[in-house]
Amino acid sequence: MRCVNAFLYKVNLCKQARCISNTCSGYANITVEELISKWQGRFLKCSIPEPTCSVELLTAHALGRKTLNEVSPTQVLSEEQVTRVDELCTNRLTRLPVQYLIGEWDFLSLTLKMKPPVFIPRPETEELVTLVREGIKHVGANYTTLQFLDIGTGTGAIVIALLDLFPEARGVGVDTLPAACILTAENAELIGVNNRLTVLHATLSNDIYDWTKLTESFGKFDVIVSNPPYIPSGIVGDLEPEITRYEHHSALFSGEDGMHFIKQILQNTSDLLKSAGSLWLEVDLKHPQLVRQYVQEHDVGLTYVKTHRDFTNRGRFCHLMKCS
Repeated sequence: MRCVNAFLYKVNLCKQARCISNTCSGYANITVEELISKWQGRFLKCSIPEPTCSVELLTAHALGRKTLNEVSPTQVLSEEQVTRVDELCTNRLTRLPVQYLIGEWDFLSLTLKMKPPVFIPRPETEELVTLVREGIKHVGANYTTLQFLDIGTGTGAIVIALLDLFPEARGVGVDTLPAACILTAENAELIGVNNRLTVLHATLSNDIYDWTKLTESFGKFDVIVSNPPYIPSGIVGDLEPEITRYEHHSALFSGEDGMHFIKQILQNTSDLLKSAGSLWLEVDLKHPQLVRQYVQEHDVGLTYVKTHRDFTNRGRFCHLMKCS
């Protein structure tokens, strides 16, 4: 089986090389519409996911726009513009994510920087932020003392969005990847919340990281939120190359059942929460029941409140509270 997989991998690399070598450069007097059409065909032939969306976003970026709404389809492109589109689209043929190619991505109302290998926030995580916001409003928290902890902050999307929604709140973002900490700090400055956010590089491990140092430095938190690594290690071969080649695996995989880091969070967060404080998790579709069961079987100081569904109507988010 290993030999077969190696052979198939080489075949795919050869196909990819043929796709990349046969690019669409050298066009004279080509319009936006024509160039997009040609690259759509190339992307389709090379099985690039979302070919139309990809080429339109990359073309818009090459033209200094966010979308093509402001660009006429019949606009004739300069040689320099065509070359720039060709470069971006050729890189997309290597399955490099669009977010990394254009260097930014929207998250709720914010536009954040994106850089490899930092995990790219998904649309589901926007829903997580919305759930946290509504949960805070429901309990009537004191916004002037509100404090968030984002475990596995990545680009900083979650905690930065929350600080943007609650202008008097403060936050801490923790990540194991130095590149993620740097990017979070850059995004915090970009959005203008850097004076209310502390970014920490720390390893999410019971053996290495002393969780109590967080409360010693920052006090306790009203809300702890995390989109932790939760992909079972055994399914790496089922994932798209955009994920496995370019996003750091420490942000993706979490043991055979995907629960390794989730369990560490469950074991350690009760002591970090204020009375009636909340823990919010984004997890795999199989995990809510496992999280509920783990909390019931272990004395972790948390009560499982509810499983919330994502926009596909599947259980994705776990809400827990500190036991009173």
